[in-house]
Amino acid sequence: RGLALGWDKLERRDAAELIRMVSRCAAFKAKVVAGDERDAGGRRELLNFGHTLGHALESATAYRHFRHGEAVAWGMSAAIELSAARGWMKAGDLELARRLLSRLNPPAPPKGLRWSALQALLKHDKKARNARNLFILLRGIGKPVKADDITGPELADAAKRAGLRISRGKS
Repeated sequence: RGLALGWDKLERRDAAELIRMVSRCAAFKAKVVAGDERDAGGRRELLNFGHTLGHALESATAYRHFRHGEAVAWGMSAAIELSAARGWMKAGDLELARRLLSRLNPPAPPKGLRWSALQALLKHDKKARNARNLFILLRGIGKPVKADDITGPELADAAKRAGLRISRGKS
């Protein structure tokens, strides 16, 4: 309930709430980064929730269609759908996450964007290991886990459930 009240203030661009939230998030991120300064595959990777698909969306649209946060919001939405498909999200947590992310209302991808193009870009993700992408999924709100066994069809289906409409045809 307190989260919803804070969210409303953020949506209204309440300066005090923005300062409070950005400060809390920056302090948390600084603490995590300090524990893994060289980004050596530790807890810091958990900060990449939504970034794997988000970076591919940014790149596929030549960094002109989405702001970074908008692309990451799509990636986060797909990640919660992947988590749900694995049975890792309680119904209430899933609905809360969906509701909060839907309020961000990122732009739809441009017409003509294809999964084949995204998959090619995912192969070059800087966090990929042994030709496998690292996705941060959830075992509930605030419980991130690393997953490197996501298949292309699994990701495409999750993104579709998240509302991301991308053609599955050849590029």
